[in-house]
Amino acid sequence: MAVGTPLSFRRYDICPGFSAAISACEKSGRWEEALVLLSEAQSAEVVPDVVCFSAAISAAEKGGQWQQALQLLSNMLQARTASNVIAVSAAISACEKGGQWQMALQLLTGMSTLELQANEVSFSAGISACEKAGRWQMALALLSRMAVVDLTPNKISFSAAVSACEKAGEWQQALHLLSKMSSSSVLPDRISINAGISACEKGSRWEMALQLLWSMATESLLPNTVSFSAAISACEKSGDWQTALLLLTQMSSKQVRPNEVSFSAGISACEKGDQWQMALTILSEMATSGTSPNVFCFNACISASERGGLWQLALLLLAQMFTSGVVPDQIILDTLLAARDKGAQWEMAFLLFGALAPASVSPTRLQLSALGGAGEKRGAAVPALPAMWARMKGPSSRGARAYT
Repeated sequence: MAVGTPLSFRRYDICPGFSAAISACEKSGRWEEALVLLSEAQSAEVVPDVVCFSAAISAAEKGGQWQQALQLLSNMLQARTASNVIAVSAAISACEKGGQWQMALQLLTGMSTLELQANEVSFSAGISACEKAGRWQMALALLSRMAVVDLTPNKISFSAAVSACEKAGEWQQALHLLSKMSSSSVLPDRISINAGISACEKGSRWEMALQLLWSMATESLLPNTVSFSAAISACEKSGDWQTALLLLTQMSSKQVRPNEVSFSAGISACEKGDQWQMALTILSEMATSGTSPNVFCFNACISASERGGLWQLALLLLAQMFTSGVVPDQIILDTLLAARDKGAQWEMAFLLFGALAPASVSPTRLQLSALGGAGEKRGAAVPALPAMWARMKGPSSRGARAYT
């Protein structure tokens, strides 16, 4: 730079260089470097412009640093730098990612005081913040507000609103929004349809869940694991084990990999339909696919075996549960208590209770009393089960809340 160039000119002249460098850091996800560059610019008495601040705020937002983003926005306003929609929208998005829905809404509603018109990005971030906070009514209010200010909601806006309704179990609102998307010439994406399927699952509307799943083909969308899992869960809740199995089979044919949720829902559907053979078949398929069964899978299979009077099989499943490193829960104990209605099979239940002693789960006094009563009805000499359980569990279990 030539000697004698006015300092004020030099300060502003090199600002575009800092802006470009900060923007490069923002695009590559290096938020810390972006903030260092902004600090260096200010130390060098370079006056950051709105581009510098906006890029730095966006970098902080992408890095999940909502507090940094708010501080940068505050610094920008204090420096009387002309703010823009990009900077404020990035700050709103940062608050959304940080779970600060109230701050996000405060920024959104405060844009008018800065003489800024909120855009689709601003509103979408605000709606997403409400969705994550479980504020579905506020999310819908913001979506309606967009029409008032002549903004057309985009896929992100609609999807966030549908997801908010899904989390709240408001399946009717979710379906209404999906219908509104189509009428607004906004094509639903996989995220919004998946949220709709999940909403129907929570509302026990399995027919609607299946309709949404099949509609994905007409929208040229490929259902994924989330899509199928939610639909299978909907069938499981309605007791439609045949359709649940059909969907599991279709996942393989469509090269969609089932996960724990898919398998668990399928097994539970078979258990409710008294199809213990099919439940065990799915459990076996889990091992073949490399998916580790969880406690829900084992619970359903053991329950199905118990309902079929197959206590030896239940014992084998419990043993497999231990070898798989899956910790039993109270549902297992309740299932085993059903032995008291299975005639002389109560001894098997007693053995299973003993096998559970090393686990972290402990029966309640009511459960132990029920088991002891079952043995007494069969004329068996039954020891004081709470005391026996305490001895099996060791000194740490004595006086525990398990017997309250």
